[in-house]
Amino acid sequence: SRLEDADGCVVSRVLVGSFMTSFDMQGASVSVLPLRDVTEDIVALLDKETTAPAWVGCDVLENGKARPSSSEIPEVAAAAAPGTASGPAQLPPVEVEDFADLARAALAACSAALAEAEPLLTKYDTIVGDGDCGLTMKRGADEVASRLAAGSLRLRPPP
Repeated sequence: SRLEDADGCVVSRVLVGSFMTSFDMQGASVSVLPLRDVTEDIVALLDKETTAPAWVGCDVLENGKARPSSSEIPEVAAAAAPGTASGPAQLPPVEVEDFADLARAALAACSAALAEAEPLLTKYDTIVGDGDCGLTMKRGADEVASRLAAGSLRLRPPP
């Protein structure tokens, strides 16, 4: 590749997904993390399995082998009709008392925390990115707070 020939840069891991998007960004972005001078225990953390929903596992590339995520994954077959022997079990509905009040309080607290963290998020994103993370998060938080105040968010539990 041109990067390898020109700069000695070898791609060893590929992470693809919507890790975070930006209100002001159109297109795509590429982040490069130099691993040349990093200890193996730190590199191993990139490969470690996690249950964090926003962090997908990365492909570890080996010379001459196809990237693991380049293999097509077959679609999951549709589940059988409810109530049939092979269908999913019917679970009783989960009812949370005062769901709307709890949801409103949680969204308000999260919105306030994100808005308050804007300067710090902007500072860190200015170091490692394009500097709009704090603004992006604050805009989203302000919009949620605005819709909470206007009563325009659906806060009923799902059916």
